[in-house]
Amino acid sequence: MPHDPTLFLGTAPYYVRFRPPYPEALFGFLSERFGLTSGSRVLDLGCGPGLLAFPLARRVAQVVAADPDKDMLSAGAQQAAAQGLSNLRWLPAPAEALPAGLGPFRLATIGDAFHWMDRPAVLERLHALTEPGGGVALVGNRSMYGESGSPAVREAIAQTLSEFLGPHRRAGARTYQPPATAHEAVIEASAFGSYERWSIGWEETWSVQRVVGFQHSASFAAPHLLGSRLEAFDRALTARLEAAVNGSGQVLAGREVTALVLSR
Repeated sequence: MPHDPTLFLGTAPYYVRFRPPYPEALFGFLSERFGLTSGSRVLDLGCGPGLLAFPLARRVAQVVAADPDKDMLSAGAQQAAAQGLSNLRWLPAPAEALPAGLGPFRLATIGDAFHWMDRPAVLERLHALTEPGGGVALVGNRSMYGESGSPAVREAIAQTLSEFLGPHRRAGARTYQPPATAHEAVIEASAFGSYERWSIGWEETWSVQRVVGFQHSASFAAPHLLGSRLEAFDRALTARLEAAVNGSGQVLAGREVTALVLSR
């Protein structure tokens, strides 16, 4: 599928500030599962500003971080420089059009982006790019939208999104259409053939401000979709969230991070 340049337009600053990091347990699992060492190379597709890439870069020799959104890559490169990380290569490319000669990699990761990709084509490419004994981790991150979140908080968010952006979930210039086939079925039809599942769950407290800012890190409420109504959206959502949490300013968020692990 062709890349939509409006999908995450303007979201990079919100992504950096408001997206929660992945837990250290994930990186410990991946390191042990694939035997990552200071000599390993990792490929991170749909990398955004580096939520997976940075922790991995501290464990391996090099991370090639690829994303079609140059603003995301710029934000990641600025953070890498500030943190003194020099072993990241920022590559402006969609997962379906990687340049030749990149591999081999011990591990390839995709964090909350596989559903935007031509999944069979990407898995075929990754099977060729990963070395024997290596593999792929498709990482997912659920927040307060899951069953463990507050119904009043979810309703406040849904009501505000519908009021300002209409009843159908947006995705850049389009409305969102979820994949017709589950990731698991796509994996089973690929050269990898099978997968294992890893997950960890917990609860944490978010400020109302973080919940509001988080919306603009996503394709469904990217800043350009709201335009001049951005501040009005934030005021409306803040008021509804404050009412939902009885003025406490704090939102209890259920979190779950999962990984579908494919072995080469």
